[in-house]
Amino acid sequence: MIALLSMMADLVDEQELRTGKRQECVFASGLALATKAVGSVGLIIGGLLVDHFIGLEPGQTDSAAAEIPEDVIFRLAITDAVIVDVFVLIPAFLISRYSLTSERVAAIRENLDGLRIKNSG
Repeated sequence: MIALLSMMADLVDEQELRTGKRQECVFASGLALATKAVGSVGLIIGGLLVDHFIGLEPGQTDSAAAEIPEDVIFRLAITDAVIVDVFVLIPAFLISRYSLTSERVAAIRENLDGLRIKNSG
């Protein structure tokens, strides 16, 4: 999360240099919306997987583990080990598209500092 927030601050700086507007709140709102959407969609997908793929029946977890069929345990393991990990590829792809380097961030900050000094005096 720290890296994400740091990356977002760098993007805010880049956007300010490009447009002349500092819109931190827009970026923070977008992050908050994305967080809520991912949480909601994650719960829905998890529920659908439990109901329709894994086949875990309501109340089945109250019984002894020996009473849960092997195929249900296998599908639960596949879901945990494979399907959930595939969803990790989405943020990995998005992060791979982040193109700011430390040199570019330093140049952006230097330009912004110069503009602020010029505009203040």
